[in-house]
Amino acid sequence: MTKQLLPPQSWDEFEHLCRDLWAELLSDSETKMHGRRGQTQSGIDVYGYDHKSGTSALVGIQCKGKDNFLKRNVTELELRVEVKKATSFRPKLSKFILATTGVRDVNVQKFTRIINSKTRSANKFIVSTWSWSDISDEIQNYPALLGKYYPETLVRPNLTRTRDSVIFRLPLSSDHEQKIAALFEIDEITCELQSDFRDEIRDLVVELASNAYRHGHAKKLEVEISAKKIILRDNGTAFNPLLSAISDDSEVKMQGLKYVNYFMSEYEEQLDANYQYDQESSSNIVSLVFNKPIVRIEPDRCVISFSDYAFIGRADAMVKGAAQQFPEECEVYTMYIDRK
Repeated sequence: MTKQLLPPQSWDEFEHLCRDLWAELLSDSETKMHGRRGQTQSGIDVYGYDHKSGTSALVGIQCKGKDNFLKRNVTELELRVEVKKATSFRPKLSKFILATTGVRDVNVQKFTRIINSKTRSANKFIVSTWSWSDISDEIQNYPALLGKYYPETLVRPNLTRTRDSVIFRLPLSSDHEQKIAALFEIDEITCELQSDFRDEIRDLVVELASNAYRHGHAKKLEVEISAKKIILRDNGTAFNPLLSAISDDSEVKMQGLKYVNYFMSEYEEQLDANYQYDQESSSNIVSLVFNKPIVRIEPDRCVISFSDYAFIGRADAMVKGAAQQFPEECEVYTMYIDRK
């Protein structure tokens, strides 16, 4: 099962990631960046030769960063413009790839097919579009890339499971966005949250954590998820992100709070959002209380839990685990072995 990684936060890092990924996909260690910023590049940021196919066809990649948190994606017009630019690349391309941090879009996919039906007959290059989901899935086939760009995905998080909640804690730093993304892909979280809603909660936590780190100088974050409530605590200076997300004229004051504004507007009829600063613990506390359960926290129904003295060896443990009865809605099962 692949995990949804967060796209790089900077265009430069995204370009380097694409260079390294297509070096693997093309089996071309000589895959290179094209020129430098400020030079005419004919719409190509990375190029290489497709040795994996045995043709050594020339492939050009345009890396287009998009604001994934606000669900923006490449448009047909943008694709048309980039394809036109790529026709001036020399020598001529056999394939043009538009790689984006945006979401997959059915209209762009359809337009890509239409372009290809015309270019084949005109003996021009083939066009391909890669959304961030496509790129994220492919990265995970290459452990070296994961280790280089997403080392946090290989580290076990500091997570506590109680009877009715899941709590995780992590230090805030320059790379905490990717660490949070990794946390939301572990079994204990994916068992409880539907994928679409999990992505939205993840993005909200990322935004709140980033503001706490950058503006409140917070060093630690704690997130508690229970059946109807999500609580975030950080140890930064007092700052109310809920109040600051929208100004009096209904425009977002701070760029980093745009997603907070989006989330609150999207779920305003389904939740009660509160903020408080706890003087005793010097903590900012954001509570999101939903009208109905949005999380399934029922460990007895989804988790196997018994002492290791109940079985002998791995094979016996697997037999006993398989004999447990679970409701159909549980898609992920976790076995906890209590050593006392």
